[in-house]
Amino acid sequence: MKYNFSANFLKILPPDTNFGQAWETICDTLLRAEFNDNSQIRLKAPDKGIDIYSQKLKNAYQCKSSELAIHGNIDATECIASIKSALAVKDLISWNNYFIASNANFTGSAFQRLQEYIKNESLNCEILGPTYWSDLAEKYIDKITQYLDYRLIVTEQEVIEAFKKARYYDQYVQKYSEEISTEKYIVEVSNNRTPIRLKIPFSPNLTIENLLDVVKTILGINMDRNNFYDIKTSALPSISLTFEQIKQGFSKKIGEVVNEKEPKFEFWITIIWKDETEKSVNDDDTKYLKNLNDILYCRNIEFKTYSRESLSFEERKNLTIRRTEELLQNFMWESILGKVRAIYELTERIEIIKESINKADSIKERERLEQELSLLKDYIKQNLKPYYQQNGKIKNNTFKDIFDDFKSLLGET
Repeated sequence: MKYNFSANFLKILPPDTNFGQAWETICDTLLRAEFNDNSQIRLKAPDKGIDIYSQKLKNAYQCKSSELAIHGNIDATECIASIKSALAVKDLISWNNYFIASNANFTGSAFQRLQEYIKNESLNCEILGPTYWSDLAEKYIDKITQYLDYRLIVTEQEVIEAFKKARYYDQYVQKYSEEISTEKYIVEVSNNRTPIRLKIPFSPNLTIENLLDVVKTILGINMDRNNFYDIKTSALPSISLTFEQIKQGFSKKIGEVVNEKEPKFEFWITIIWKDETEKSVNDDDTKYLKNLNDILYCRNIEFKTYSRESLSFEERKNLTIRRTEELLQNFMWESILGKVRAIYELTERIEIIKESINKADSIKERERLEQELSLLKDYIKQNLKPYYQQNGKIKNNTFKDIFDDFKSLLGET
């Protein structure tokens, strides 16, 4: 199970008042669970470059976060400034080990600059990135459940678009659209690879296969086989839907499986591997590995190449399955977060345009900017408004604020 700690899913509960403090709470809670350390404390302002301090272990933690939790959103300069602040108070707060706790990965250049500074200062410093915190969350999920909300409401339009992407004929798309609109029926679907729970408008007259196609599309599941040329193995996902842990046949109607208004299904992903690649190894393998390495790093996946001969059969199997699972999990998160990130980016763009309008040197330039603003608002209302209207109802704090700001920028109340 892979967890995402972006503002989309992290609640801000009192006494915390912003996302940065909420991230500190997650780190503090997970560290206490991992080390069973009653000497651990959180340090308040003024900033000393230390957010969490273990008196027993002499560990100092600085929490750095990005609301989007995406690759490249953590500033290395700020991290270096925090280390300098922590060094300045080392006589007052005696620490031996320094950790940067981040919910997103650094860019390659930022990571290198940070490592060079750590090396030059001869510090015992380590970066604890999103993989570290996701692993701890899996171990101690009961400790942090109250701070997380992974529910997402899917709109009827998104379901229709999913049918179209699954290449359903137009007449069936129209028919299913009418049934879904008439029924006012909700299906909740969880999965065995992420904590995401989708609430999907559907119809009891549609089949398990129909629901599978919708969920697969919304979660961005690619059914193609992945080749790992370094160890000459491959794998692909196999999907199914279960109800009360029983696998359901594709042709069954939802209403035949369960007679409930809001049934809960699980989208089950099994990874099928082979001890061979789909195609023979060719001269492009080196280029392939470099490109794959770049892709995986951007998706918060650590990727190290191996020679096939250095691994046993069982080791190749485990490595292939782990890599495939990490790819699937990251594609799922990216698919879900796409619209929310678009909202962030578009709201920023609206603010820039509004500022530019106020500073416009000519009537012509002002009119051009106002036209751009009008087109952008029309695009948002058509493509994203249903999404924020639905999900704004069930989210709170930071996530709700995003949608409130969004409506404000659109001139709505």
